[in-house]
Amino acid sequence: MVGTQTIGERMPTSQSQKKEAIAQATEQELASLAGRGVRIAGNACSPIVLVKGDLDEAERSGGELAAGPDGAALGAIGYAPEDFCVLASVAGVGDGAVAVGETLPCELFREALEALDPEAVLLLDNNAADAMRETYADMLV
Repeated sequence: MVGTQTIGERMPTSQSQKKEAIAQATEQELASLAGRGVRIAGNACSPIVLVKGDLDEAERSGGELAAGPDGAALGAIGYAPEDFCVLASVAGVGDGAVAVGETLPCELFREALEALDPEAVLLLDNNAADAMRETYADMLV
């Protein structure tokens, strides 16, 4: 039959349609995380995620993550903001489930990191290391 499709039959999709669907799903997931107070900056598709727990005054006030001295240091060694992604291990403004400035709950931190799906994670400070250790403690034994 022309123009009909049987239930369970796959519709043909192009590579560009698949990529677009994945991009839309990722965008929705990141928006959901942001709505719950997760702060992410930079290139969410980067293979490198920098986790930051000690925010400077500008970052605590809602400024861009890694826009200060740490971002300048990365730039000095050849990294542009589009080369990496920064994930704060502390909450920003969201739905109020996590107070601003509080460490993200392990489940939310894990969800954010797994949504970004990096090849490498760099922990920029002790608070970031503590969040990672607590979140993935079950995998460290």
